[in-house]
Amino acid sequence: LIRKGAYKSGRLALFGMSQKLHKSERGDIVILTMIEELRLRSRKIALDHVEFGWVLEDNAGMRKPIEMSGAKIDKIHRIYERRLDGAAQSAEAAQAR
Repeated sequence: LIRKGAYKSGRLALFGMSQKLHKSERGDIVILTMIEELRLRSRKIALDHVEFGWVLEDNAGMRKPIEMSGAKIDKIHRIYERRLDGAAQSAEAAQAR
């Protein structure tokens, strides 16, 4: 239930589309229409901001229209990978068998 004034922010957590629409004029129209609709609705219910969830740094197809709409990067989440000692020992033991 959304009540006017009850929320100050919103989030579009996941946005995907059919593979055949990727890098096409129709796909661009879908993205831009969705962003514009979010912008209009956020004003209607007086949201302070709308977050577009996690968009990868190298996903120019999503970042470009979002940034063109005036959005700014607010957070950067880094993903690191490191092998844990226990995992390394387990892998070595498995290979030795």
